[in-house]
Amino acid sequence: MRSLNVLNPRIKILPGFLLGRLAENLRNYSDNEHVTEKCFENYNITNLQCSTSRMATQTGVYVCPILVDKVEAKMGDTIEETLRPFPLSHSACYTCRVTGMTCKSE
Repeated sequence: MRSLNVLNPRIKILPGFLLGRLAENLRNYSDNEHVTEKCFENYNITNLQCSTSRMATQTGVYVCPILVDKVEAKMGDTIEETLRPFPLSHSACYTCRVTGMTCKSE
């Protein structure tokens, strides 16, 4: 990486999200792998990227970069349309919560 003039190379290891090819090859989320209100007791919800960020693409603005291919994750066509809460109803939300996963670069 340094030979490519990347001065501070970093690597991020992401947990497996049971979506797409991984779901096909391994398994889908089970019925109990979803967030509940209890998941957020004594938890700072701003640790989740979706509480403070959005993903803008050519096709619209989404709640999460992991869910950009999910119609239900599209919040609108403009950032302004997304300035509202979003229900944590996708099983991928569970993975973020239980693993502490974030797409943020810190």
